[in-house]
Amino acid sequence: TTLAIGAPDNDGNLAADSSIGHVRVYSVGGNSTAATTNHSISLQACTGDIVTYSFDITVPYNVGNSFFVELSNASGTFNGNVVSASNLFAYGVSLGNAIDVLIPDTTSQGVYSVRLISTNPATICDTIGNIIIGESLKPMLSYVSNGVLNSIGNNDTIRACDSDTVLLTADSTIVNGIGNNGTNTWQWYKNGLPIAGATNDSLYLIGSNDQGEYYVVESGNLCDGESDTIHFEVETYTGSLTASGLYYNPPNNITAIATGGSSYQWSADKPVFIDDVTNDSVEVALMSDSTTLFVDVNYGVNCLYQNSVFLRDTNLIICDVFDTIPVFDTIPVFDTTYVTQIDTLYLTVTDTLIIDVSLIGINPPTFEYQLRVYPNPTISYLYIEVPQNMIGRSYSMEVRNSIGQSMFGVGLNQPLVQINFNSFGAAGSYTLLLKNPQGAVIDTRIIVLQ
Repeated sequence: TTLAIGAPDNDGNLAADSSIGHVRVYSVGGNSTAATTNHSISLQACTGDIVTYSFDITVPYNVGNSFFVELSNASGTFNGNVVSASNLFAYGVSLGNAIDVLIPDTTSQGVYSVRLISTNPATICDTIGNIIIGESLKPMLSYVSNGVLNSIGNNDTIRACDSDTVLLTADSTIVNGIGNNGTNTWQWYKNGLPIAGATNDSLYLIGSNDQGEYYVVESGNLCDGESDTIHFEVETYTGSLTASGLYYNPPNNITAIATGGSSYQWSADKPVFIDDVTNDSVEVALMSDSTTLFVDVNYGVNCLYQNSVFLRDTNLIICDVFDTIPVFDTIPVFDTTYVTQIDTLYLTVTDTLIIDVSLIGINPPTFEYQLRVYPNPTISYLYIEVPQNMIGRSYSMEVRNSIGQSMFGVGLNQPLVQINFNSFGAAGSYTLLLKNPQGAVIDTRIIVLQ
């Protein structure tokens, strides 16, 4: 710094009549010989990395001094681009000083220099060049579901039906206008762990077993990078189908209710009174036969679940009923006999017979609710003889197949019931259930259809 001293104009030129002035210079900055050595930094880094600039102070700086690091541009020129995470305040002699340097994400791939600068005194301590900085890769994710390409962001969720196939795809990072030339490699991760064999730029996700958290790592010649994290979830149907009853007893209709969906479509395998019903409930009146009632439930992201219930018509009983016919005969009698009898007695008389019966006690037989079923096995019809004490007293009978489906049901209002087992279809074993008026099973028979 040059300072001209003069009088009286102080313009640097002495007037002829002026006295020569005197200047005294004082040092106010401290030690001007401050120095650092052993400067080092990694010579290869990627954008977004934090690297360490280290150095030693061998001659002390002034009190209050701090250090910071600048990064040049790609041509090596410094223009005040400070990349140190924070200034390091240090002035005394010390070893192993370190400054964290953050490589900006906006840095283009190339060769750069860094320099260490002190503030008191303000000096350029050292410059390190030939630092190769690569651009960190950031693959972009998208996915294809049901033939439609969709973009997806960080922590977004892909929702699919259980039968859907989702193709997850990663697009390579463009570095200095150049994309992946085929030398980059890939590795997919699920829930933080690498997926064996998943080393392409795409990944298929199918079904509930693939639910989880995914990302992919792309590796290039200089740097690698991790994609956004996405989630894959499969929609689950949690609804139900219920009916007010499984048997149709006119004039009361059967009401079926479906839950768990956003829309519904009802249908049946036989003619019933259903006309394009799309509500969550439907009333059914069977026309002449049992039927299977179906409902298609739409839920989640346009997922479909089909539920069904088998309904039976009890209005028409397909069986033959035989009634008991009392028969009276004339017996010639020629004598009078008085008998007191407490057990079975067989009499042959040829005279007038007068029987005086006194009931002295009742022991109900153990077989009072027992059905007589024949023939078993059967090739077509099965006959059931109903005890007199069950007829017309709200007892009922049901036939189920080997997987528990109800195939036939009827109230016991006649002494003999005939069932055509051929109408059930397949040969095999069936279960005949006898139920009391409260609906509890009190007798079970296994019927074999040959």
